[in-house]
Amino acid sequence: MGARNILAIGAHADDIEMSMGGATLKYHERFGYAVRYVMTTNNMSGGWAERDGKGGIRQRRVSWREEMPQRKLEADTAARELFQTGVLHLDYPQRHYKDENDRTLEVRYGSARPECVPEDVPTILTACEDKAAVEQMTQLILESDPEVVITLSLSDANLEHGATFLLVWRAFQKARQK
Repeated sequence: MGARNILAIGAHADDIEMSMGGATLKYHERFGYAVRYVMTTNNMSGGWAERDGKGGIRQRRVSWREEMPQRKLEADTAARELFQTGVLHLDYPQRHYKDENDRTLEVRYGSARPECVPEDVPTILTACEDKAAVEQMTQLILESDPEVVITLSLSDANLEHGATFLLVWRAFQKARQK
């Protein structure tokens, strides 16, 4: 590992910009590092803020059908505009989502999954324990040949951020042995 590449791995749209964007952008702009922009989740949960026309902000929660394409578009735009690259979407499901009836549903063992989630794909919370998921991340690290791997913190309050760290950490350890 050691080319002038950064492998930046976030869980959700805006994680790379908000959690590691300053360092990543500095290395990219000042030192010419190429950035590989990776998002671990499918972005099926969340929401966004909108101006209410009176100077305030209103939070809006939407179903996964609206959330996923919007958040992926945001990540794609940020990666292109900031780092002149695309996004690799690994699409591990998040732990919960909104359905069309505005209900929050969990994705866990034995629960029904929305149609955007294949049966054989672990959620981001369990991907670090899934051999295929760890191997996929290991291969990504090896193929990217990064000088720097930057990701989220294990101590982050967001469980999906910590789970992304664990997936990256386990894969990094395997990549070092190869």
